[in-house]
Amino acid sequence: MKQMKMNIKRPLTRSLSKTRVMQKALAYDTGLSKATINNYVAGGNVRPNEAVDIANVLRDPEMSMQIGHMMLGLFKSFNGDAFYHDLRALDAFDEKESGEEQAAYNEHHIRQLISMPRRTAEQDDELMTWLNEVMDAVLMKITLLVAGTETLGTTPMDLLQARIPYYQEQHYMRGDDPTWEV
Repeated sequence: MKQMKMNIKRPLTRSLSKTRVMQKALAYDTGLSKATINNYVAGGNVRPNEAVDIANVLRDPEMSMQIGHMMLGLFKSFNGDAFYHDLRALDAFDEKESGEEQAAYNEHHIRQLISMPRRTAEQDDELMTWLNEVMDAVLMKITLLVAGTETLGTTPMDLLQARIPYYQEQHYMRGDDPTWEV
C-alpha cells in the first residue's frame, strides 16, 4: 500500500513566520534534517506523522487544524451541494450513516471479531466492511460538527480548546501532554 503524503508548504511557511522558529531549530526539535525541513518549506511532500511532529513542535493551533484537514480530508470530504450547510439534511444523513454503522457492527459480530487474536480472511473482510461504515459515520459527524460551528461563528478547534479540561478530567487526554495544554 502506498503511503499517504501531503504538501504543507503554506501552513508551514505561515507557522514558521508566526512563531519565529528557525528551520534549523525545527529540524533539531523534530529529529529531521534541515534539508528535509527546507524541502517541506519548498513544497516537498511530507508523511502525516512527520507533519504532526512538526505541528507539535511549532505549537501552532492553526497549523495543527490545517494538517488535520489535509490528513483526513474531514472538512472537505462531505461538502456536496446535497446537504452541506443544511443542518437538517446533515442530521438526517448523520442518522442514516450511524444506523448503517450499527447494523454492520451487529451483522458482522464486530465485538467478537475485535477480540480475536487471529481472524480468517473472511473475518478481516467483515471487519473492513464495518470500518468503512465507521469512517462514513465519523466523516458525517465531523461534517455536521463543522457546519454547526460555522453556523455559530466558531470553529471545531475553538470547541476542542474549550473541551480539553473536561477530557483531561475524564482521563481521555493526559493533562501533562504539552500538545493539549489549555
